[in-house]
Amino acid sequence: MFTTTITVFNFEESTDKFYPTLFTGTEIQPDFKTEFTNRTTDDMDMSLLIIKYYISESKIYSYGNTKVYKTPKLWDNLSGTVRANYFTFKPGRDFFVIGNYSTTTNADYEVFKSQNDDVFFINDVKVFRDDLKHWEILGY
Repeated sequence: MFTTTITVFNFEESTDKFYPTLFTGTEIQPDFKTEFTNRTTDDMDMSLLIIKYYISESKIYSYGNTKVYKTPKLWDNLSGTVRANYFTFKPGRDFFVIGNYSTTTNADYEVFKSQNDDVFFINDVKVFRDDLKHWEILGY
């Protein structure tokens, strides 16, 4: 468990740019599906991504990552040069890919999705603040 490497891409609307963040030691449970309708095939892949985190000096970090977590609104309020030092999980805007794509510039969700099965658009994020601190991220 917790051996998967993933890359999360955070979207900055003002510049139409994605910021990659590499996570190691995550747990991912993909479910690959397709739906057939009227001679077309729709991709119905989904995945549950679990990322453990810890708090140090009032900052939230994930294991295997040096960036600091910010909630989506706080991340949006950062300047572009500072944004690269932080990560967030924003449903409806961000996506994640299984593997190390941290050096990828000019990311594009549609391009990644058309070339790989392991690409998921973030749909829902749950935060667990108990003894086992972690995020559960549902991706499609």
